[in-house]
Amino acid sequence: MMAPWDYNFRADSTVIMDYCEQVRLLRYPFADRRGTNHVIPNQMGENSDPDKYFNAVPIPLEVTVSETDSAGAVTHTNGRPGHIQENLDSVIALFQRFDQAPLLKMNDPEKGEIQRPVELFRGPAPSQNRFTYVLTLRGLDPFWSEATANNTNPVSGITNDGTAPIHDPIITFTGGTTPRLTNTTNGDYVEVGSPGGTPILVDCGAGTVTQGGSSVISQLVTNRDWWYRLGVGTNAHTLSGGGSASVEWRAKWF
Repeated sequence: MMAPWDYNFRADSTVIMDYCEQVRLLRYPFADRRGTNHVIPNQMGENSDPDKYFNAVPIPLEVTVSETDSAGAVTHTNGRPGHIQENLDSVIALFQRFDQAPLLKMNDPEKGEIQRPVELFRGPAPSQNRFTYVLTLRGLDPFWSEATANNTNPVSGITNDGTAPIHDPIITFTGGTTPRLTNTTNGDYVEVGSPGGTPILVDCGAGTVTQGGSSVISQLVTNRDWWYRLGVGTNAHTLSGGGSASVEWRAKWF
């Protein structure tokens, strides 16, 4: 029999199993699309709009909390019930944040370490099993992303090995005169004013254009509402206007 796979679920760098006997996803999260399809008069069915955006997605995370401390001992003043509540509170605190959205991370047997930003949407709801609760997280990114970012010279080509488009790359322009980066595979382009000695960063996910920490969004020229994306597979590029460009990106999966 094959040994069970250790997904090693984490909230940022904290291992959730530090407080639990078992952690699992009750349903593999899959985002639905926003909007509707076109209906053609006098024709059956619908015509799909391939550019519909994806929504955030609910992620039901089931945890069975431990009855002991992290060393396996009963040290709480109120014994095992005290540890159960203490560990449940610790799991909730991992996701109930007020500074920034934590990253839910796991080791996927095919993709390696993947992650997505989440927030605690609902929970914990007790199940029929003792000390087992379901926390409903909200996946703010509709896709899983690889944990380690790539930084690529786009003129050499970028290959997205994932199954989803990359909507949040960060482009850095250095030098040149009104440099323009064009993804010739899908036609998206981004152009900025002359960076001079200070690089200009175009963060497509955050919707910001900065130079030395200050906004220079008025310098942005693009032909897409979403600015720039990387499609699945090979993305060929050209760079005009001199200087150099680099693209930081993470492969994504449904």
